[in-house]
Amino acid sequence: QTELLANVKRLEEEGFDVHLITGDSHHQDVLARAAMLGPYDLIFIDGDHSYEGVKQDWEYYSPLGRQIVFHDIVKPSPGRNKDLKVYQFWEEMKHLNPEAFIASDSVMDLGRIWNASSAS
Repeated sequence: QTELLANVKRLEEEGFDVHLITGDSHHQDVLARAAMLGPYDLIFIDGDHSYEGVKQDWEYYSPLGRQIVFHDIVKPSPGRNKDLKVYQFWEEMKHLNPEAFIASDSVMDLGRIWNASSAS
């Protein structure tokens, strides 16, 4: 957490409006705190990696941001990370949005969706 706080401080020093909210993203108090500070230019979803968890994060947080980035969207290789189910949700979502893409040189398996229906 020390590194995270150092990054927040660095961004603030660079003039960015940064707010760090810690807690379970599925708890209503965390969602309420995030909603009070929105809308956001970008929301990064990197949760529990379950299908249900990433879907709930999408449902809760996507209305608060213009761009949504998911982590770990590539289907795991056979025998590796079998609990990683983000790719299943990504496969459903990317077809709903023609501007969705996977970062071609990403080592973090990132995918972005432009959320035109979100707050402006």
